[in-house]
Amino acid sequence: MNTILHRLRILSAAAILVCALAAPAAQACAQRYLPSRTAGGSVAAAKPDAARIARDLVGHTLSEGLENGYHYEGWTWRIDPGEIRDLAIAKVLQNDKGTYRVEVSMKIMAAYYHYDTRAEVGYTLSPRGEWQFDYVLSRGMRIAATHNYDNCIGTAIVEDGWGGTYCLSLRNNSELRLVVGGSLYAGGEWRHFSQIVEPHSQKSVGGLFMGGSVESYRIEFIVREQ
Repeated sequence: MNTILHRLRILSAAAILVCALAAPAAQACAQRYLPSRTAGGSVAAAKPDAARIARDLVGHTLSEGLENGYHYEGWTWRIDPGEIRDLAIAKVLQNDKGTYRVEVSMKIMAAYYHYDTRAEVGYTLSPRGEWQFDYVLSRGMRIAATHNYDNCIGTAIVEDGWGGTYCLSLRNNSELRLVVGGSLYAGGEWRHFSQIVEPHSQKSVGGLFMGGSVESYRIEFIVREQ
C-alpha cells in the first residue's frame, strides 16, 4: 500500500512539473496569435491586405498622376466595381500605431484595354481599433499597349497649313473608334499625347497652335476606345 502511495506521489509531482514547464510556452503561443491591443485597451484589427484595399478603392477617383501625362489637364478615372485586377502591395511607406500607408500596383480595366497603375493608399486607426480608409493618391496611370490595332492607323509628319510648321497626322483606316498615344518632339522638348480618332477619319496633333512644329514622334499605344 505504501509503495502505491509513493508511486502516486511521484506521478503527481511529475505532472505538476510538466504543467509548470509547459505553461510559459503555451502562454507565449497564445500571445503570438492573440490580436494586438490599442493604448485604450481595444483590440486592433489586422492591417488591410490587398483584397481589402481593392474593395475600398471602388468608388474613388484617380488622376493620371504623371507630370507629363497623356491626357488633358484635370482628367480623372472613377473606379467602378470589377475594374481592379492583380492588386499587390508593392511597398509599405508607413506602419506605426495610428497610420498605415502603402504603395500598390494594379491593373484598372477599361472595356478594351487597361491602365497599369501605381497608387499610394492611406489608412488611419480609429479609437475603436479599426483601420479606416483615409485617401488614395495616384502615382501613375499608363495605358498598356495591346498591339491589336497597330496596323489600323497611318502616321505622317505633314505641313499644318500655316506655312513652315508641321504636325503629326493620324489617319484611322478602320471602322473602330481608336485612341492613339505617344510622344512628340516639338518646340524643343518631348511631350506625351493621346488622341481619339474616329473611324475612317483623320486627326492631327502638334503644329503652330498645338505646341509647335513637330520634328519627330513615337507611337506608344493604339487601343480601341470603349
